[in-house]
Amino acid sequence: LAPPAAGARDADFHAVVLRVQDGDSLLIRRSGQTRSERLRIAGIDAPERHQPHADASRAALAALVEGERVRIIPSKKDRYGRLVATIRLGERDIGLAMLEGGHAWYFRRYRRDLPAELRKPYERAEAMAREEGIGLWRDPAAQAPWEYRTVQRDQRADAAGRERLSPS
Repeated sequence: LAPPAAGARDADFHAVVLRVQDGDSLLIRRSGQTRSERLRIAGIDAPERHQPHADASRAALAALVEGERVRIIPSKKDRYGRLVATIRLGERDIGLAMLEGGHAWYFRRYRRDLPAELRKPYERAEAMAREEGIGLWRDPAAQAPWEYRTVQRDQRADAAGRERLSPS
Protein backbone atom coordinates (compact mmCIF):
# COMPACT_ATOMS: atom_id res chain seq x y z
CA LEU A 1 0.00 0.00 0.00
CA ALA A 2 1.23 3.48 -0.84
CA PRO A 3 1.55 6.00 2.00
CA PRO A 4 -1.21 8.63 2.16
CA ALA A 5 -0.62 11.69 -0.02
CA ALA A 6 0.66 14.83 1.66
CA GLY A 7 -2.27 16.70 3.22
CA ALA A 8 -4.53 13.65 3.01
CA ARG A 9 -7.27 13.40 5.64
CA ASP A 10 -6.93 11.04 8.55
CA ALA A 11 -9.11 7.97 8.27
CA ASP A 12 -12.76 8.19 9.32
CA PHE A 13 -13.59 6.65 12.69
CA HIS A 14 -16.51 6.11 15.05
CA ALA A 15 -16.85 7.83 18.40
CA VAL A 16 -19.34 8.40 21.19
CA VAL A 17 -20.34 11.99 21.91
CA LEU A 18 -19.69 12.44 25.63
CA ARG A 19 -20.76 16.07 25.95
CA VAL A 20 -21.82 18.98 23.78
CA GLN A 21 -19.90 22.10 24.83
CA ASP A 22 -21.64 24.58 22.53
CA GLY A 23 -23.34 24.62 19.13
CA ASP A 24 -20.20 23.57 17.24
CA SER A 25 -17.90 21.91 19.81
CA LEU A 26 -18.07 18.48 21.42
CA LEU A 27 -16.17 16.12 23.63
CA ILE A 28 -15.88 12.67 22.04
CA ARG A 29 -14.30 9.32 22.76
CA ARG A 30 -13.13 7.21 19.85
CA SER A 31 -14.42 3.65 19.81
CA GLY A 32 -11.92 1.40 21.57
CA GLN A 33 -10.19 4.32 23.33
CA THR A 34 -10.38 5.50 26.92
CA ARG A 35 -9.39 9.15 26.63
CA SER A 36 -11.65 11.88 25.35
CA GLU A 37 -10.81 14.56 22.79
CA ARG A 38 -12.25 17.90 21.79
CA LEU A 39 -13.84 18.28 18.37
CA ARG A 40 -15.11 21.25 16.39
CA ILE A 41 -17.64 20.71 13.62
CA ALA A 42 -16.21 21.73 10.24
CA GLY A 43 -17.98 24.39 8.20
CA ILE A 44 -20.20 25.93 10.86
CA ASP A 45 -19.83 28.60 13.54
CA ALA A 46 -22.38 28.70 16.34
CA PRO A 47 -23.12 31.52 18.80
CA GLU A 48 -20.56 31.99 21.57
CA ARG A 49 -21.45 31.20 25.20
CA HIS A 50 -22.61 34.73 26.17
CA GLN A 51 -24.24 35.54 22.84
CA PRO A 52 -27.99 35.45 22.22
CA HIS A 53 -29.11 32.05 20.86
CA ALA A 54 -26.07 30.22 22.34
CA ASP A 55 -28.18 28.08 24.69
CA ALA A 56 -30.63 27.12 21.94
CA SER A 57 -27.77 26.22 19.60
CA ARG A 58 -26.07 24.05 22.24
CA ALA A 59 -29.38 22.37 23.11
CA ALA A 60 -30.10 21.65 19.43
CA LEU A 61 -26.72 19.97 18.96
CA ALA A 62 -27.11 18.03 22.21
CA ALA A 63 -30.53 16.78 21.06
CA LEU A 64 -28.98 15.55 17.82
CA VAL A 65 -25.84 13.80 19.07
CA GLU A 66 -25.24 13.72 22.83
CA GLY A 67 -24.64 10.13 23.90
CA GLU A 68 -24.79 8.91 20.29
CA ARG A 69 -22.26 6.86 18.34
CA VAL A 70 -21.28 8.98 15.34
CA ARG A 71 -18.92 8.74 12.37
CA ILE A 72 -16.15 11.34 12.35
CA ILE A 73 -14.54 12.47 9.08
CA PRO A 74 -11.47 14.50 10.16
CA SER A 75 -10.06 17.41 8.18
CA LYS A 76 -7.43 18.98 10.48
CA LYS A 77 -6.46 20.11 13.98
CA ASP A 78 -7.17 23.76 14.78
CA ARG A 79 -4.87 26.16 16.61
CA TYR A 80 -6.42 25.10 19.92
CA GLY A 81 -5.59 21.43 19.31
CA ARG A 82 -9.19 20.45 18.58
CA LEU A 83 -9.97 18.01 15.81
CA VAL A 84 -11.98 19.75 13.07
CA ALA A 85 -14.28 17.25 11.39
CA THR A 86 -17.54 16.50 9.66
CA ILE A 87 -19.89 14.40 11.80
CA ARG A 88 -22.47 11.94 10.60
CA LEU A 89 -25.18 10.17 12.57
CA GLY A 90 -26.35 7.44 10.23
CA GLU A 91 -26.86 9.23 6.91
CA ARG A 92 -27.41 12.63 8.53
CA ASP A 93 -24.70 15.30 8.34
CA ILE A 94 -24.80 17.10 11.69
CA GLY A 95 -23.29 20.40 10.51
CA LEU A 96 -25.90 20.56 7.78
CA ALA A 97 -28.65 19.79 10.32
CA MET A 98 -27.45 22.67 12.52
CA LEU A 99 -27.59 25.06 9.55
CA GLU A 100 -31.03 23.82 8.46
CA GLY A 101 -32.36 24.39 11.98
CA GLY A 102 -31.00 27.95 12.05
CA HIS A 103 -28.60 27.15 14.91
CA ALA A 104 -25.33 28.19 13.24
CA TRP A 105 -23.73 30.17 10.43
CA TYR A 106 -21.99 28.60 7.46
CA PHE A 107 -18.33 29.40 8.23
CA ARG A 108 -17.27 30.44 4.73
CA ARG A 109 -13.82 31.53 5.89
CA TYR A 110 -13.02 27.87 6.64
CA ARG A 111 -15.00 26.23 3.83
CA ARG A 112 -11.88 24.34 2.74
CA ASP A 113 -12.17 22.30 5.95
CA LEU A 114 -15.34 20.82 4.43
CA PRO A 115 -15.41 18.17 1.74
CA ALA A 116 -16.07 20.03 -1.55
CA GLU A 117 -19.42 18.27 -2.08
CA LEU A 118 -20.80 19.78 1.17
CA ARG A 119 -19.93 23.43 0.51
CA LYS A 120 -22.96 24.27 -1.69
CA PRO A 121 -25.45 22.34 0.49
CA TYR A 122 -24.14 24.17 3.61
CA GLU A 123 -24.43 27.52 1.84
CA ARG A 124 -27.98 26.71 0.65
CA ALA A 125 -29.05 25.46 4.10
CA GLU A 126 -27.97 28.70 5.78
CA ALA A 127 -29.65 30.80 3.07
CA MET A 128 -32.91 28.84 3.42
CA ALA A 129 -32.97 29.11 7.23
CA ARG A 130 -32.24 32.85 6.94
CA GLU A 131 -35.01 33.36 4.34
CA GLU A 132 -37.53 31.42 6.41
CA GLY A 133 -36.56 33.11 9.70
CA ILE A 134 -35.75 29.80 11.40
CA GLY A 135 -33.87 29.64 14.72
CA LEU A 136 -31.42 32.49 15.27
CA TRP A 137 -32.56 34.04 11.98
CA ARG A 138 -35.77 35.14 13.75
CA ASP A 139 -33.55 37.81 15.29
CA PRO A 140 -32.78 40.53 12.69
CA ALA A 141 -29.87 41.65 14.90
CA ALA A 142 -28.24 38.21 15.11
CA GLN A 143 -24.49 38.77 15.18
CA ALA A 144 -22.10 36.30 13.56
CA PRO A 145 -19.85 34.66 16.16
CA TRP A 146 -16.66 35.79 14.42
CA GLU A 147 -17.88 39.42 14.67
CA TYR A 148 -18.80 38.91 18.33
CA ARG A 149 -15.33 37.48 19.08
CA THR A 150 -13.68 40.48 17.37
CA VAL A 151 -15.75 42.96 19.43
CA GLN A 152 -14.92 41.06 22.66
CA ARG A 153 -11.20 40.99 21.80
CA ASP A 154 -11.21 44.74 21.02
CA GLN A 155 -13.04 45.55 24.26
CA ARG A 156 -10.50 43.52 26.28
CA ALA A 157 -7.62 45.30 24.52
CA ASP A 158 -9.20 48.72 25.18
CA ALA A 159 -9.74 47.85 28.87
CA ALA A 160 -6.12 46.67 29.19
CA GLY A 161 -4.91 49.90 27.56
CA ARG A 162 -6.97 52.04 29.94
CA GLU A 163 -5.65 50.05 32.90
CA ARG A 164 -2.03 50.72 31.83
CA LEU A 165 -2.75 54.44 31.46
CA SER A 166 -4.62 54.97 34.72
CA PRO A 167 -2.61 56.59 37.54
CA SER A 168 -1.91 54.33 40.52
